[in-house]
Amino acid sequence: MDVAGFAAGCPSDQDVTIEALVCRSVRPGVGGDFFLVLAPGSFFDTGLVKHGGTSHGSPYGYDRFVPLLVREPGRAETAGKIVEETTSFAAYHDALVRMISTL
Repeated sequence: MDVAGFAAGCPSDQDVTIEALVCRSVRPGVGGDFFLVLAPGSFFDTGLVKHGGTSHGSPYGYDRFVPLLVREPGRAETAGKIVEETTSFAAYHDALVRMISTL
């Protein structure tokens, strides 16, 4: 996928088309000119070695939805709360910034 057209901006987070997901994954002018999107279930890693791990490098749900457990100091009233809807990484970032600022 040619990423040159993404310089104009990306669709909202509610748009989960491959094009929108790729747009939000690249920085125009940084890196290459193309983004390679493999078929679902495929894996591409030129540095792959046995027991070397994996990545979350595709736009498909099995790579995008990563469970995350966060316990923010001073927020005991939310203990045990399970959030199942998709949450932006920005929410985690904001909680982390608040936590670090209290140290």
